[in-house]
Amino acid sequence: MNQKTLSRLPSWLQDLLKRTDEEMVLRGFTRETRRLYLAHMRRFYQHRIAQARLGARAPSLDPVSEGSEVREWLLLLLREGHSHAYTNQALSAIRFLHRRVLMAPAPLADIPRARRKRDR
Repeated sequence: MNQKTLSRLPSWLQDLLKRTDEEMVLRGFTRETRRLYLAHMRRFYQHRIAQARLGARAPSLDPVSEGSEVREWLLLLLREGHSHAYTNQALSAIRFLHRRVLMAPAPLADIPRARRKRDR
């Protein structure tokens, strides 16, 4: 993620993305995986910020409240025409954030992975 993109984000989100990237480097994630995961996380939190502005509430890092928001966000991605692989990758990115960076129980355990469409 380039500095220009980062500079437009709230400082708490910049810090969160930096911590996440450092954790992925330590775990040996490829540069491309790191880039994709960080982009998914950024888009998810930007969506939360936008939704919070509409509802006049402050976005938080509370993992419990995020469970239903993640589910709604994944449904939104599918409705916008994104592939099942794309939404599964977004889910994996957010799960990684919770489990490995925030050290919080993932509120996403009951969110199923989208099944891949098969040609028959």
